[in-house]
Amino acid sequence: MHAEFIVRQCLQGSGSELVISGEVKKGLIAEGANGLTSRGKRFAVIKIESRNERKRMISENERASLYIKYITLSDINAGELVTFR
Repeated sequence: MHAEFIVRQCLQGSGSELVISGEVKKGLIAEGANGLTSRGKRFAVIKIESRNERKRMISENERASLYIKYITLSDINAGELVTFR
């Protein structure tokens, strides 16, 4: 499964996770998915929220916030396209 997510906003979450908000451009993204930034940094999705509801999976054209771990704010930027395989 290949998916793409365009990042619109990056925020520091509570604890060590980051929150990236944006839209799925292609494919499906599920909790537990592993992503890759355009600079080659790997991260994992630990939670997905869409319209203030927790979701296990999101698909093309859906807007959502992804709670991620293993990267910092300096590793990802608004406007970036991240990929999932």
